[in-house]
Amino acid sequence: MRVLMIAPAPFEYDRGKSIRIRQTVTHLADLGYEIDVLTYPVGDDPEREGVSLTRAPELFAQVAPSVPGVTLRQLGSNAALLVHAIRKLRRHRYDVIHAHDVDGALIGQVARLLTRRDVPLVYDMHGTFEELNEQYDVVDTPGVADRLQSYLHDAVDHLVVNWPHIEDLLKTDTPRTLILDEPDPAVCDRLERLRSGEVTPTSNPWGDTQYVLYTGNYAEYQGVDLLLAAFDRLDTDGERKLVLTGDDTEAPQTTNRDVVYTGFVDEERLADLLFGADVLVSPRQTDGFPPMKVLYYLRTDAPMVVTDRTCHTSVLDGLDGVTFADETPAAFAEAIREALADRTRYSRSVSRSTGTDAYRRIYEQLVTATTNSTQPPTTHRS
Repeated sequence: MRVLMIAPAPFEYDRGKSIRIRQTVTHLADLGYEIDVLTYPVGDDPEREGVSLTRAPELFAQVAPSVPGVTLRQLGSNAALLVHAIRKLRRHRYDVIHAHDVDGALIGQVARLLTRRDVPLVYDMHGTFEELNEQYDVVDTPGVADRLQSYLHDAVDHLVVNWPHIEDLLKTDTPRTLILDEPDPAVCDRLERLRSGEVTPTSNPWGDTQYVLYTGNYAEYQGVDLLLAAFDRLDTDGERKLVLTGDDTEAPQTTNRDVVYTGFVDEERLADLLFGADVLVSPRQTDGFPPMKVLYYLRTDAPMVVTDRTCHTSVLDGLDGVTFADETPAAFAEAIREALADRTRYSRSVSRSTGTDAYRRIYEQLVTATTNSTQPPTTHRS
């Protein structure tokens, strides 16, 4: 089976949307499918059999690829991906178009309309256009966003929903399948081995000092400023650390000597940091799709402190050891203080993904339906 994947994001790259794209590519490659990926100019080339990349021109490379948002360079990349999609559809026969996020779905739909190709289109929903518009003001008129969203939901052939809360927002008869986002399997595998005692973590330079861990990027919506302000309220005196992973060139400045920026870390180091953390935090300031970090956090036994928003409650509500804190430095600091004093290790069990089987079912159903619809009717001779 041959797939045209439209992936408007840095790829491969360690960021939420990019990680989801990598997961999808991995599932489809494991099925033996041939995948042509159209993507942005930034990122590493995957070393997987059957996967080929076509990138937008370097001219449109994002200056800060780890920070999401809508930029002129991104729009230029999307225009280039549309041109590439049209060329690919005219030159090759594809069984399925798999499009990521709103812009990918729009590119896929326009491309198949312009080429008049009857290729099933799968819309992999990382979130809704309404959520995207609330964060980045893509269009000024909410009605335009609603109409575009409704059009795409009805025009595509299948919706792959990343998060449970999205299902509740859908108002369409288009078939849909919930395939939850997954964290990096290498990190998850090491976390399992650490929790079972099969391996031991590497030592930290700060020894046995308690530490609060944040993972992710430093975009404004992540709420790192709130986290830093809250941590400043704690009387740490070198006895507690705030450890933050991610691109430290984009990190907010602080004079607090107990704040540690690690920069990017590899999978093994990330798993070790997650395993050893005394408290895990997510101070996100906007709603919408949940942060990828919480899927890693779920695979630990440490207390969590997160902001009281739907992006967190939709995944973490009802779990032991999770505090939903108000978005003030004082409230967040108090929640962290109480979590640091909580020596309970929480037993959490997370099932492994069945994404590969789900994608197989979706694709086979779409290809069968397309084949049946294009076959001429059977005639009977009397």
